[in-house]
Amino acid sequence: MTWEPLLPAWLMLVLLALAVASAVIAYRRASLPAWLRATALVVVFAVMAGPEQVVPAATTAPPRLALVEDDSASMAVGDAGEAGSAASRNDAASAALAGIEHDLAGRYRIERYRLAAHLVAGAGDPGAAPAGGTSFDELARLAADPPAAIVLASDGGDFGNVPPEDALAAAQVPVYCLGVGSDAPACNAALSLEAASPTAFPGQEVGITAVVAASGACIGRSAHLTISGGDGTQVATRVLTLAGPETRAEFSLPVGTRAGECRWRARLDPLPGEVTAADNQAAVTVQVVDRALHLLVIEGQPYWDTTFAVRAWRGDRQLAVSALYALGTRRYRSGPAAPAGPLTAEDLAAADVVVLGAHPEVLLDPAQFALIARYVDQGGGLLLLGVDGLGDGPLAAIDPMLRRAGRSPNTIARLTEAGRALALLPGDEGAGLAAVVAGHSSGTRARAEILLGTAEQPLVAVRRAGAGQVAAVDAEGLWRWSMDQDGTAAERFWRQLAKAIARATDPGLQADKAAYRTGEQAVIATHDPAALAVADPAGGHASLMPADGVARLDLPGAGDYVLTQGGRTLTLGVAEDVREQVSCERRDDRLARLAEATGGALFGVRDAHALADRLGRRADLLVPGERRISLVASPLWLLALAALLGSEWWLRRRRHGVL
Repeated sequence: MTWEPLLPAWLMLVLLALAVASAVIAYRRASLPAWLRATALVVVFAVMAGPEQVVPAATTAPPRLALVEDDSASMAVGDAGEAGSAASRNDAASAALAGIEHDLAGRYRIERYRLAAHLVAGAGDPGAAPAGGTSFDELARLAADPPAAIVLASDGGDFGNVPPEDALAAAQVPVYCLGVGSDAPACNAALSLEAASPTAFPGQEVGITAVVAASGACIGRSAHLTISGGDGTQVATRVLTLAGPETRAEFSLPVGTRAGECRWRARLDPLPGEVTAADNQAAVTVQVVDRALHLLVIEGQPYWDTTFAVRAWRGDRQLAVSALYALGTRRYRSGPAAPAGPLTAEDLAAADVVVLGAHPEVLLDPAQFALIARYVDQGGGLLLLGVDGLGDGPLAAIDPMLRRAGRSPNTIARLTEAGRALALLPGDEGAGLAAVVAGHSSGTRARAEILLGTAEQPLVAVRRAGAGQVAAVDAEGLWRWSMDQDGTAAERFWRQLAKAIARATDPGLQADKAAYRTGEQAVIATHDPAALAVADPAGGHASLMPADGVARLDLPGAGDYVLTQGGRTLTLGVAEDVREQVSCERRDDRLARLAEATGGALFGVRDAHALADRLGRRADLLVPGERRISLVASPLWLLALAALLGSEWWLRRRRHGVL
């Protein structure tokens, strides 16, 4: 029994004195009614003293606390950004968790875990180096048997797919995060290669872009880049200044004269202090398709640029040209596939690119324009060359250019980045070429890409329409380029442009990604149900059966996986997964998101003792202590008081003869 007075002690003494004085005045000498009133006063003041019953605490086990240490590869990096540093993040995390375990000994049942690609019970071997990638997904496993709380010591690197926040919040498991490591990016340069098109034709040049992503102290340094062909022969070299987070270098490389795969490899020399050189090499593959492309040229009025374009196309053995044109009121045709009568869907089905020259309305009616629009929607290529007379018809809606009246003479043509990627002209800019006359357009439509010119004055633009592509040339005088540089610039421009928008060829074997990391799975699309032969980087061979047009291949090691099916070949380049080393800056935003979503909090690794104090207070709330039950509201007090005062009243009435 204990007491919790309802009023201050001095006030209770004053009230007690007044009550005793009133009783003395009322009775003046001892009697049974006086004793009843005195007893009633004792009951009243006993209630005012606040009696409480103390119930001892039941004996229970302390709550569970899960201490999780990030054991992934990034934890082997020191705050100085050097792998294998003596003061590694792993050391700091282990020390912080050991301190929490010591501070909370006896107040929690401590469970230790290690987290990388999987969640593993136990504190781990102190001498073992951290390895693998981090997946916070694995924390959701603790929700099945929820502890009272989770403490995660990590740098915040998370390469999982399903965040665990919802599962842990539903299980009411707060996560307290200890941020480990520096937020400064590591010194690293990573190389990747991009091809302007996944397919090419024999004799064609393909635009290859080398992209170098730099971070930390590598920004501002010079790096030597080398590109080699499939046989190891060096085909290009360049010294790059890594002036920003991303540096791009454009190359135009010939694919050769044979069909099949054309593969290039690039290598960036390691930089001083770089955390890893495993991502300093890359490869890209282009499928070379040896088949003739059919160009159908339709022109209602002779046009110099069309004439020179047709001459360039006919000089390429890859291109077969048929033409339908008019001179005055007479209609002419050339080439074996030129329409003998009105243009039909069958005529278009035989074409890979349809070229509309000046005033095509002389030869085509609105219904035939609609046929061409449908042809593009189904994957065909369309080149608008000096076109007038489209009006508001179906082709005007897919024209990349916004047409207007007026011309701008003496315009110098300059390639854009997209134009350089397609290798439309020799060199980077096409400098030294004759000026052209620009006009008819005030800009481009949405999703159009400018290949030549500027946003204010586009000269050549391309836009996807349905499954096909539409290119528009809004400049006159390109024929003058045939008189410059031995005419090679003009021929190259027309051939590269036509091949870039041609109808897609048979895709053969297609991978779902251009490049892979170790541990991923490749999804290969194929129309052939036959088995694929697989040669792995270690020299092993296996057979892979497709199902429903798809084959799946696990990629456990780095290197080239060569897949063959019939006469088709597909090479999958697999690089080491170095994300943990190169993207190792501490990510407080990820840790804060995990903590806030579950009701926890984010602490710095140096605040581990403050976190232990907070968890200690939480343990006091979780472990039941002794209970105090107030007896003030018990009806027994009221019954006793009523009995005493009622008896006093009855006796006094009887004494005075009232009863």
